Amino acid sequence: MSGEKRLEPVMLESEMMKFIEAAKAKMLLLAEEIGNLKLENEQLQRIVLKTEEEIKDNEAALVESAERVKNEEENQEVLIRMRKEKEQELYNKKGQLNAELDEAEKNSQEAKAKAKRIAENKKLLKAEKSAKSKANNKMIAGLSKNIETLNELIIIKDNELSLIHICRCRRLLTCRSRWSP
Repeated sequence: MSGEKRLEPVMLESEMMKFIEAAKAKMLLLAEEIGNLKLENEQLQRIVLKTEEEIKDNEAALVESAERVKNEEENQEVLIRMRKEKEQELYNKKGQLNAELDEAEKNSQEAKAKAKRIAENKKLLKAEKSAKSKANNKMIAGLSKNIETLNELIIIKDNELSLIHICRCRRLLTCRSRWSP
């Protein structure tokens, strides 16, 4: 009884250590994935900041142009058109960047799904290969037993039959030919 009581805490402790090691491994994987996502987020934030700076620069350029041609009525129409075009370009660029961000997120999710499917397929292939190997081994074992049985029968019949009979006969066990003994 005392020996069994001592084994239980050791087994629980080893199971706990395995669980802790597995949890640590998962935490490391999650930490790495979080780090990658943070890097991607930082890159996207840089792109957004750069775009916002470009927007500010373009707006500043538009303001300067508007101040220069403030007094000229003919140039005002041109400035209004230019400003609308710039705003449309910036709006399109912002939309394009948002679309690229959405596509990057979609690609990330697709890659994760593909990785999961690949892992599942590998497991299925391994299980199928193992099952086929077992079936082949059983078939080979059965065939080798049949060959051994046939060899024994041939050896037995070889001792009783003539050479002509052995070469020509198709049914050694139930032969009724004139060469049989």
